[in-house]
Amino acid sequence: MRRCRLISYDLRQGMMQCGWKLIGIVCLTFVSCLDLYLQKEGYAGRNGGMPLRGTWMDYLFFLLGGRRRFDPSVDQVFVIPVRWLLYHLYLLYAVLYYPCRDLQYSAGELLMIKGGSRSGWWLAKCIWNMAYMAAAYVLTFATVICFCTVTGERAGIMVTPELVHALFDTGSTYAVFASETAVYVCLLPCLISMALGLLLMLLSFLVKPVIAFLIVAVILISSTYLPTCFLVGNFAMPYRSTAVLPDGFLLWQGLAAGILIIVVCVAAGMRFFQTYDLLRRTDV
Repeated sequence: MRRCRLISYDLRQGMMQCGWKLIGIVCLTFVSCLDLYLQKEGYAGRNGGMPLRGTWMDYLFFLLGGRRRFDPSVDQVFVIPVRWLLYHLYLLYAVLYYPCRDLQYSAGELLMIKGGSRSGWWLAKCIWNMAYMAAAYVLTFATVICFCTVTGERAGIMVTPELVHALFDTGSTYAVFASETAVYVCLLPCLISMALGLLLMLLSFLVKPVIAFLIVAVILISSTYLPTCFLVGNFAMPYRSTAVLPDGFLLWQGLAAGILIIVVCVAAGMRFFQTYDLLRRTDV
């Protein structure tokens, strides 16, 4: 019962303090949708044809796809996936300060003492963090669906190969994209966001929140340059999956990496707070 109250408290207070930041996610998604729509119109105008009609999945793919693997050996120019990077960094910034401020400047410390369970306090924060990420992605999907409905795009979860090859720099050789592409686009980025959100929250108690944010930002930025499984940002880029490239990462690899980070962060945080000094104060 006490843990349920802690969870209820965080879901309520966390959304009250950080819920307004979800407006930024809606705005980022809308701008991405508008960008793709205008690119489609421009491509049709340059080639003297009818504009290609996209699907919901095409717009999500454009926003969350990331960038294909960088290979300096073939004289490829490295381009930072600004749209993808901005989306993920904004999500992490949105959840950065609430846990520390709740413990230090509001009722969080009192709830931890009265609740009699430090691990319960941390678990409630983890649930709030993951719920916030899930809410952000739900809003992303809803924004895409609304945009496509208003602009007359096709309803569907299949990727349009003609559109991808014409406008997306994926490096894919597939003539048709499998239906499982939707799983790579909708599930894995959300899972990795949850994992990085928990990692950020844990680090923010070990070092200053700003330093924690910089550490996770470096992981994401490095992921865009180095295609390695040790930089989990790679698994949040469907462009680098087997759904797009024959030698891309497998679905189970992304799932395993995300779940492993979540489990480790939850367990490490529970152990950390067993000996955490409640009188400690850190500038946030």
